[in-house]
Amino acid sequence: MYLNDIKNTINNSYCNNNTLQCKIGAIYMAKNIEFIRDIVGGLVPGTIILVEGPTGAGKTIFSASIAKEVLEKYGQNVAWIGVLLELNDIKDIFSNILRTDLNKYLIEDKFKYYAFEIIPVSDRLITISQLLNDIIDTYGPGLIVIDFIDPIIEFASTSDLISIRKMIKSNCGSKNCIVLMISRSTLHGLRSRAEMISDIIVRIKMEQPSYGAPRRFIELAKIKNIPHTRMIYELDVSKEYGVIIHPHGILKELKSSINHEIRIPTGIPGFDDILGGGLIRGTSTLLTGPSGVGKTILMLTMAYNMAKNGEQVYYISFDEPEQQLYETLRFLGFSIDNIRRKLQIRSINPRTITINSFFSIINRIVDFTRPIVIFIDGLYSLWKEFGHDFHRYVRDLIYYSKSSNATIMLSMIYEKGVEEKLYVWLSTMCDSIIEMNFERTGRMVKRLIYIRKMRLSSPPQRYFEVMFEDKKLYIKSS
Repeated sequence: MYLNDIKNTINNSYCNNNTLQCKIGAIYMAKNIEFIRDIVGGLVPGTIILVEGPTGAGKTIFSASIAKEVLEKYGQNVAWIGVLLELNDIKDIFSNILRTDLNKYLIEDKFKYYAFEIIPVSDRLITISQLLNDIIDTYGPGLIVIDFIDPIIEFASTSDLISIRKMIKSNCGSKNCIVLMISRSTLHGLRSRAEMISDIIVRIKMEQPSYGAPRRFIELAKIKNIPHTRMIYELDVSKEYGVIIHPHGILKELKSSINHEIRIPTGIPGFDDILGGGLIRGTSTLLTGPSGVGKTILMLTMAYNMAKNGEQVYYISFDEPEQQLYETLRFLGFSIDNIRRKLQIRSINPRTITINSFFSIINRIVDFTRPIVIFIDGLYSLWKEFGHDFHRYVRDLIYYSKSSNATIMLSMIYEKGVEEKLYVWLSTMCDSIIEMNFERTGRMVKRLIYIRKMRLSSPPQRYFEVMFEDKKLYIKSS
């Protein structure tokens, strides 16, 4: 079943009123924290969600993200039952990861923390049942989080678990409340107990590669009474973006609104003549050549000129620091102060991200500003970090940009020693290929540029010399 089918099934089955659960939505492929709202949204009041995974996977942060949505988006109360974490620990998560001051909601009595003491086994189920009833009756939360459920149910019998499930379903259902339980799935024997009383199971898994950032994956393993195939997404946790659910590629129909007559001038003398007026808006271009041939200088010059002419430009480099790139523009004689709002430069170390998070960064840029021109400098570094699989994400990136009318240029080192297959992959994805190279004549070295391919255009089929004089770049087009 496709995700849209699931979304329609959920909406048609459950969303017959204006409650929080129906407002939030249904399950679909999302790019950010809205995905978490969708998990909750497709389920009726009284739903029991289980979030399970090993230590350090991000279970509590993920759950706190849901709590934040209930507080901020829908103005409903949240009750947090803590077994291991103290209130200050929860505050730190909200402050450092989710960029939210939890004190505000504590003062407004929108968030309440309840400490659950580990008492004798025989009293734990009775105590949690009484606590849940008291919270539901006196506080009226939209969400109750139990962090974590394992020591409470570790010795519970099947009949006890059925009883507590019935109590939650009955009391929470009548009061429009959802219960979220956090569990360590690695503890022997506990998974089956927690799963027995759950309507939806979210599993968070962690993978530590030899290099680069840890990768987290979120799996929707079960949605009670709704048939679906398993859905696995990549999960990022960072201080910059909070909790992000990354889509696995493009599932929608590919669309574009390209008009070959609408061009974006590069502003480089001679270059626009060769290109037929500039880059075609909404297309993708691959710039290749050996190290030192001038790819970055060419791209930076284009980026500056386009920003100066009113285009919104975003420049990402995997090879050079942001400050150094701005300093290169100054070296070239460009005044960057007047185009700061139009030209954004960002440097990314591939070892600090996952390949999915790179894709998500571009998605957010494209969604936030349209139309936009994006320069990505240093795909070779990305390939060295993530291997051949990265080309699938680059392909999706190009398709997504094209469907959003974004114009994108990517650069990659191409010389002896770089795999031919990598070049072929990228060249077939892009609308245009611009090659730069050296030509040695005696003691003289020339830089050349050649338009190998340009869809919807007929560029000259010969090499042109790239000149760099008095810190100015131009192409000898005659």
